Amino acid sequence: MRNDYPENLLYYNQFVIGPSYIDNLKLWDKIQIDKNVFLTKHPDLNVSQIEDREKSITLLGYILDPFIPKDNDQEILKRLLKEFQNHDNLIKNTYMYGGRWILILKDRNGIKLIHDAFGLRQVFYTDIYKTKDLWCASQPSIIAERLNLGMDFEAVNYVNSISKKDKEYWWPGDSSPYKEIKHLLPNHYLDFQLGQCKRYWPEANLSKISLEIAVENISVIITGLMKSACNRYDMALAITAGWDSRLVLASAKDIRDRISYFTTKQMNMSNDHADLTVPSILLTQFNLKHNVLSKTNNLNKNFLSIYNKNVPFAHYAWAADAQVEYEYNKKKKVAVTGSVSEVARNFYGLHERQDQISGEILSNLCKMGKNSFAVGHFNNWLEGIRCNLYNYYLLDLLYWEQRSGKWLAMGQLEFDIAWKDIFTPYNCRNLIMNMLSVDIENRIPPKYKLYERLILNLWPELFQVPINPHKETKPISDNKDQKYLKIKLKKYLRTLWKT
Repeated sequence: MRNDYPENLLYYNQFVIGPSYIDNLKLWDKIQIDKNVFLTKHPDLNVSQIEDREKSITLLGYILDPFIPKDNDQEILKRLLKEFQNHDNLIKNTYMYGGRWILILKDRNGIKLIHDAFGLRQVFYTDIYKTKDLWCASQPSIIAERLNLGMDFEAVNYVNSISKKDKEYWWPGDSSPYKEIKHLLPNHYLDFQLGQCKRYWPEANLSKISLEIAVENISVIITGLMKSACNRYDMALAITAGWDSRLVLASAKDIRDRISYFTTKQMNMSNDHADLTVPSILLTQFNLKHNVLSKTNNLNKNFLSIYNKNVPFAHYAWAADAQVEYEYNKKKKVAVTGSVSEVARNFYGLHERQDQISGEILSNLCKMGKNSFAVGHFNNWLEGIRCNLYNYYLLDLLYWEQRSGKWLAMGQLEFDIAWKDIFTPYNCRNLIMNMLSVDIENRIPPKYKLYERLILNLWPELFQVPINPHKETKPISDNKDQKYLKIKLKKYLRTLWKT
């Protein structure tokens, strides 16, 4: 194992936006957004800009069009700029796109910042009532260092307490370790003139659609996103025995030979664990190589030092995973994950009376107990969502905005040290809205009928190897689906006989 790591791993793919550049980040790129708005960004973070008279769009990260997979960032920005009538209409026009991105939208009425559906290109921003000027960044410590801010005593006590119980601890609500700095949650934009965030979604009731229509819509979107990403990047798909990665694999059928596949073996995993054996058996059937990455307790001190500097309170539990994944790809690949679709599977269960859900209930659901810091921030989040809930299920949006927008977003930033970038195919608003539009009984265990039908539609042969055999759920939920699978397999065999 190497003893040194390149300097560019520090704050990899991160950025700062504020009323001036950050001069002590000497090797970083500097880009002016407006006369009083300046971007300082890591050299490897992709930034694209396009403007037309008084309007401009600045992209941080990458954005994907599932319907025109060949298009690059600049071509997508050109379409968005052409359709840019006002901030509201442009935000709606992003619902179809995937990727991991931030868009800074400027016109004569001001500047607004939005990010991808689940906020996986995360943004922290300052409370202008406490700091006067508005600053934004990938994570709060860079802002805190620039403004000489100290950590909040209550926040530090919270994380010290929670981290003893949960090694995958996360920050509730819009909180951070600093009172002066907040996390921009998914479904919100940041108004630079007001220095405030505002919710823009949900904006209307969700219309129900049939399982068949949802399967058709989702199939087109997810396969298009995979092809779009594959056209740009050398990708490595993280694969397990579960539903999420199986569906992502199904969406990659036509490009399967252009992708690498890996599983990171956890310390407590036996060699015959289903998350190791099932992917190996499955991939071998299609002549695809399965790379098993075995992490070690012997963390490199230099790597760990950089890892810990990249975000405040970095998760030690993830450091070994990040190190072995870095050694596997040397930042040449984009990791593909099956995250966020849990929002469609009713992750936090059902609660009969949504109006009786309290911050304490949410804190307990999120394994934070009765911690007053957590309860208070969940109560604040509830105040903002209740009057904007429409017919969405509250606990689904809890998973969307809190579990994904906070825990997962920070996790991806921590794993940026290991990869060129990270791609989550489910991170597309229209895709997830189609999933949520299906009756809940078709989305939840034990049948996971929506997932079954999607895999059957995209690549039915993947059911030759069971999903999660170490659990009690069984794929192919009823006779109708069994018949559908047989028809699909017969068609597949006929194509093999003809070749």
